[in-house]
Formats: sequence, C-alpha cells, structure tokens
Amino acid sequence: MAKKSKADTNFSIEINSSVVFRLGQELITDDGQALLELIKNSYDADASYSSLFIETRKTASEVLKNHSELTEFNSFYPKSKGVIIVEDDGFGMTEKEIQNGFLTISASPKEQMKKKGQTTDEGRTPLGDKGLGRLGAQRLGLNVDIYTFPKNTKEKCFHVGFSWNDFKDDVLLSSVEPKYEIIPRIKPKGTYLIISGLNDLDYLENSKNDLINKIYSLVSPYKEQSDFIFTLTINGDNIDLFEITENILDIADIKYNLEFDSKDVFTIKGKIKFDFLKSSRDQEAISFFKKYLSKDDGKEFREFLVKEKKSKTYNILKSDDSNYYLEVNKEYKLKDMDKLSIVNEKLASPGAFSGNIYYFDLGRTYNEINDSHNIFDSRKAFRDTMKVLSGIKVFRDGFGIKVPHDWLNLSKQQTSGKSWYGLRPSNTLGYISISAKDNSCLKETTNREGFIETSYYLNFYKILQQFVDYTEELHAFIRKESLSKFKRVKIGDEVSESAKDKVTPDSALKDIINFKSKGSTKGWDGKLVVDNTKELSGKVNNIAKELINVELPPRGIITRLFSIRDELKKQEDTVTKESQTISKKAEFVKTEIEHLREQIPMLLETSSLGITVEALIHEINNIIDRLYDKTRLASTKFKKKYPKNSDIFVYVEHVKSTLNSIRKQLTHITPSLKYVREQKDIINLEKFWHEELNYYNIRFAQKNINIKLNPIEIFSIKINRGKLFQIIDNIVLNSEYWLIENLKTKSINNAEIMVEIDRPYLRIWDNGKGIDPSVENSLFEPFITCKSKGRGLGLFIISQFLDAENCSIELLDGRNKYGRKYKFEIDFGRILNG
Repeated sequence: MAKKSKADTNFSIEINSSVVFRLGQELITDDGQALLELIKNSYDADASYSSLFIETRKTASEVLKNHSELTEFNSFYPKSKGVIIVEDDGFGMTEKEIQNGFLTISASPKEQMKKKGQTTDEGRTPLGDKGLGRLGAQRLGLNVDIYTFPKNTKEKCFHVGFSWNDFKDDVLLSSVEPKYEIIPRIKPKGTYLIISGLNDLDYLENSKNDLINKIYSLVSPYKEQSDFIFTLTINGDNIDLFEITENILDIADIKYNLEFDSKDVFTIKGKIKFDFLKSSRDQEAISFFKKYLSKDDGKEFREFLVKEKKSKTYNILKSDDSNYYLEVNKEYKLKDMDKLSIVNEKLASPGAFSGNIYYFDLGRTYNEINDSHNIFDSRKAFRDTMKVLSGIKVFRDGFGIKVPHDWLNLSKQQTSGKSWYGLRPSNTLGYISISAKDNSCLKETTNREGFIETSYYLNFYKILQQFVDYTEELHAFIRKESLSKFKRVKIGDEVSESAKDKVTPDSALKDIINFKSKGSTKGWDGKLVVDNTKELSGKVNNIAKELINVELPPRGIITRLFSIRDELKKQEDTVTKESQTISKKAEFVKTEIEHLREQIPMLLETSSLGITVEALIHEINNIIDRLYDKTRLASTKFKKKYPKNSDIFVYVEHVKSTLNSIRKQLTHITPSLKYVREQKDIINLEKFWHEELNYYNIRFAQKNINIKLNPIEIFSIKINRGKLFQIIDNIVLNSEYWLIENLKTKSINNAEIMVEIDRPYLRIWDNGKGIDPSVENSLFEPFITCKSKGRGLGLFIISQFLDAENCSIELLDGRNKYGRKYKFEIDFGRILNG
C-alpha cells in the first residue's frame, strides 16, 4: 500500500457528545454544587448581585410571560416544565465570549488570569477556573437559554440556546449546533441563564430545607462577609438569607472575631455576655447563679475573675461594651507556634484571612430569640434553622468550600455530660473568610469537595486549631474552674462569718460529725426538734390566751406558761440557727469534694501512666538482661568459629554498647519508681551535672543543641535522686522542644542550654525565644502550656516536688533580646548538705 503524504491526510481527533454527560456527573457532585458554579459565574462577571429563581410547577413559557423584564422574549423550549433562572448585572457576554467561553467546555480564561495575578475591572480575582459552569447547567436540567447584554452598548445582545438532548445521540460534539438570535437591549448589562426541563422536580419541590441548607453552605449568609448580594426565590417564596442569620447572631452568648494578617499574626477577639455564666439544665448551678451572681449582675465575680493569675493567660478583661460582660484579646505569632510545616526553608504562611464565630447555649436560645424577634413558629423550626447554619464554614470571596461539618474536630474531646463548655458543632455558627487573592496557596480539590492537604493548608488548619484549643481552655476556666473557686470562696466566707472564725474543710467536716453525733445521742433530728418546738410553743400560747379570759385566773400560771413559750422559742431559734450553720458547712464541704472529684480523672490519668512506666521499665530491664546474655554467648561462639571476622565482632560490640546506653537512659527513670522514690541521697550538683551532660550530649548529638555548665559555687543537697532527675529533665526537655522549633523556623542559628550552679541556687536557661508573656504569671499552675499537644503538667509537678522538699522554683524577672522572661531558678536552700 502506498504511503500517503501528510498533505493528503484528513485525520482529526473528535469527541463523542455523550462524554459531556459523563463529565457533568463526575465533576459536579450534586445540584447544590451545580447552582454554586452558576452563581460563581455572576461573581466573576463583576455583578453586584445574583438572583436565583426556582419554579417547579410552571413551564418556561409561563415563567417568562410573568417575569418583569423577560415578557417580550420566548424560550427556545417553551413547553419544558420546571425552570431555574440565574440573573445578574455583570458585564454580560459578547459574541466572541459566548463562543470561546460558555460554549467551549473547559476552556477558561479565568485560570490564566489567576496564574498571572490579574483581576477583573472591579478588582475581583476569578473564582472559576475549570470551565465547569455549563456542566452545572447540564446536571440541573435538559435545556439552556441565555439572554446576555454586554456592558458595551455597541455590542450586539444575544439569545442563545441548546438542549442536552441533542448530545445524547451517538454524534460528534462538533456536529451539535446551538440556536441563537439577536435581541433588543432591555438592560445596560447583565445575563439571564434559564434552565428548563429540570431533572429532579421532586427534589426541588419537596426538599426546600435541604436545598436551603446546601445554598447556605455554598453561598455565605453573613451580610458583613461579602459585597456580593445573593437572593433566592422558590416557587414564589422569597427566602431572606441574611435576616434569619442576623436575628440569631444578635443573641449569641459569645462572639469571636478572628484575624490572621499579612504580618502572620493571629488575633482572637471575643465578647462574652453575662448569660454565658447561666446554666440551662443544672438546677444547683441555676440556684447558685441567682443567689451569688444575679444580685449585682456579676460585678463581684468579674472582679474576682479578672484578678486570677490565669486570667492574664487568656487576657480576660471587663468589656467596655454595655451589651457584653467580658472581653478577650489574644495574639499568636505564626513564628512562635510549634509543629508548623516549612516550604523552601520558610514557614508556609496561608495568607491573610478572617472569620467570625458565634457560640450559643441552645437550651435558652429559642425562648430568648422569639421574645426579641418572634421569627420562628416553633422550637422545631428554630432547631432546624440552627442545624442548617451550625458549624464553622469556609467561604472564598463569599462562596462556600465544601468541608465536613465538623472539619475542625470541635467534638473530638466533647463529652455528653453537662460539664463541657467548649465549642460544639451544634452550638457553634460562623465562618472563615479566605480570598482568591490572598489565599491562592490554599488549593481546592478538582471536584471542590474540600482542600488539598498542602503545607499551606496544614498550617492554616493548625492556626485554627489554636483558636479551638484556646476557646476550650477559656470556657472551662470561666464557667468551671473560676465559678467553682468563687463558689467555694463565697460559701466559705458565709460559714466563717456565721462561725465567727476561719472555717476549713477539715473543721467543717468535724462540726458536721459532732452535730450528727449530738443528735444521735439525744435521739433527736434537727428538723423534727424545730417542728415539735413550734407545735408545743403554739399550744402553750393558746392555753395562756384562754386562761387570760378566765375570771380571777391564776396569774402565776399564766406568767409561767408565757415563760415556757419564750424558752421554747429560744430553743427553736438556737436549733434552727445551728442547723442552718451546719447546712452551710455541709454545702462548703460538698463544694470542696466536687472540686476534688474534678481533679481525680486527671490524677488517675497521670498515676496510670506512672504504673505503666514502672511495669515497662521492669520488663525492659528483663529484656536487656536476656539480650545481653545471648549476645555474650554468641560472641564466644563467633570467636571460636570466625576468629578473623572483624565485621561480626564490630557488630557484637555495637549491640553491647547500645544495651549499655539503654541501661544508662533507664537510670533516669528507675530512681523515680515506687520502690526507691523515698530514698534520699547526698548529691553533689557539679558531679551530678557532669553525669547528666554525658546523657544529654548523646541525646542532643543529632539535634544541633549544646549544653554548657558553669559552676560558680558548688554545693551538695539531700534529695531523692529520681525526683531530682525529673525536676532537671522537665526543664531541659522544655528547652529542647522549643529550641528545635526555633531552629526549624530559623529564629535562631544555634541552640544552647546553660546551667549555672551558684549556692544555694541552680539556674537553667537557653538562647531560644523565651517564655510567652501570656503564660509567664501562671506557668507553674496545672494545664498551662503553649505546646500544641502539651498537657501543661510538667512545671506544675516539679513545683510540687520542690514544695514537698521546702524548696522552690521561679521564673526570674530578667528578659532576653525578645523581651521575654527566660531563666529558671531553683532554690535548694532548705536541703543543703553542709
């Protein structure tokens, strides 16, 4: 066969029209996403608004006939039932733009604009970039009519239409021709996209709430969040997406404003209402609120709270806004956060973003919102709306990115009990606002079902987790820790006042036992005595009154009866007062027990860890012994069989050295175990530190951290060796953790830990960034930490160890070049040896 030249061939690549249907099904996941793609086109066209009109009961001809502006036009598909109209006042489309844009699948000039950093005439960065708009129309209905009016009045206006039915036949895509006509201009600029012959009339007709839910998740219902107005009409009902949202937000207990700026500083500002202190379910808490907080609108508690050391950790202040009770204002710098991702040796900053988050107590909200706004017909309607709005959503330029409902894991540590005060997915509304301009590094998946997990996204997520952790701790501190402490103080003050002496839990419990013993011995019950006394006093009083009316009564008897009555009243008052005092003492003891019960789970967690470590150390020692014995035996056999094989002997020596090293590491834990922890030794601190340096040098060898010792005046102390290991280790390990983070972020070039022995003090510090100012005043209290996964118990535990030895630790006042405190000083003055 003769070979044809290139000029003689007519080969070309074509696409079967049925491919369009498969594209639409795979790239557009549901009707809500399809509508979103069409609304995005309006935004990208610089429209100030987009109106979505859904009519499931009428034909295209009937809808156009009743439309305010389209009455003179006819659809190419007038009898098709079920109509969606997307209207905007954007710049419209010219003939060329219709052909090269809307009618050319997956050819999107917007993608090129974004790559080049270009914007529209109104300064918008395009949201669309994959040319999926027309595929969204295909998913929704069979037929498409477009009426478009280019902003240039000299351009022609067009009506273009096509039916997806034309693509079902086995024909080539290029053979399908759209219908079109030139039409008169009825508006300066804009477009009407009309989809008829809707595919799922039953869904659009009967699933109004579900549709609204999807639209809420796709188009921001928060008025302050976008200058792009969106309206929705379903079968003649106008749905105001903003009014319901604003009415609900007005009565939120807490409003948080989040701001991550161009300088990589993350700011959390919060306004907290007095109602946040209320409980909607716990009757005891409700009674406490009424008795101790309502009487002065919480002023005394607020003063108490703000003075607490930990309040500075969260930066809690009295609110200057009369509508709010407290305010918080917390800052985090990206470079100070830990465990962040690095790109090209720099922190992967996600770019500036903002957000508003609202917290509610759903137990109270329905009644209060109906009292103030009266917009819900029933509690069910309210809860349905809250369910639709709930969760923290992400909007890019006002348009939703589909993330899981609880994508920030608000429920991760939530319990079903009433003691949880953190954010829940169900009681939290709000949004995170990103933009195509500032957050182009946050990439969405191809099907727009969330984010691609790049380093930038991981840091974005980590920043928001900082907010979640902060609110969890803040809410618990205010509603649980501080209120509980305030309650104990108030009840203790009342008991001490009635007893005219300072009451402790021990003395109160002793008095309760004595009172019960007294009653048991005398065979009476306090309430029963009071009731009987009242009854007898009443009888005596009645007899005395009767005798007064008797002629020539025995006055002495009457006087005696009145005396008995007065004595009974006196006894009644005494028993009543004593019973009230004992009741208060019982309540005082109860609050102390409740406080201890709250601590038990945390203590059990820590103690169980200690038990596990003790068992683990015992087993590891057994394993090391067995492995060492087997290695020694193997070494003996190798020497006889392979006397000249140096590789084997090098390996054997390496195993022995490793086992010895592991044993050395275990010596830092073994002295802390139960069977040796009470043993005290005379320890020379310089000698102790030389031994420790060997351990730390091995540990830090691959981490670029140096540790230096400066003995100014050497001394010895008497202390349990294991406790001393733990005290030192905790401080050094904290330094290690943050020095590694500082090296990773290039905050420092080299890492050093300094140790200074200066009788009776031991000082430890490093050349890192130092202690975060927000925690410097509460550093030794439990559960205070700046580590993302820290427990906040290390420094608290060593402070307790030292306190048990009549010693102390403090963070010295001096500040480093970063303006932060950084140097720890331990005072061993009470346990000096010699």
